Amino acid sequence: MKKFLKRDSSTPLESFAFCKEKLICLTKFYPSKFSYMELMGLQSQLETFIRDVRFDNQFLKLKRIVDLSQMLVKTKNYIVYPMVYLLVKLVLFCLWQPQQLKDASPQ
Repeated sequence: MKKFLKRDSSTPLESFAFCKEKLICLTKFYPSKFSYMELMGLQSQLETFIRDVRFDNQFLKLKRIVDLSQMLVKTKNYIVYPMVYLLVKLVLFCLWQPQQLKDASPQ
């Protein structure tokens, strides 16, 4: 999952901006969550989201992807950008999953 996000980015928003093509490719592994029509609009929605919040201090101060998820809910941007919110949740799931597998393995 780390290869999908830019490691030296100071904020999750910068990571999304630099890696949007890779993030969009990630959605192809989850066809039940992203329909063909949604995929067609995702890149545009992601670009619009990044442009809209790039100068918003609430978003610029975020340090973790989970903070981005929470801010999307707090600002109600999850309603305006539903595909971006779903993408953020997917990234969170993919980051969380390897740790769960490690924790579940026999000692």
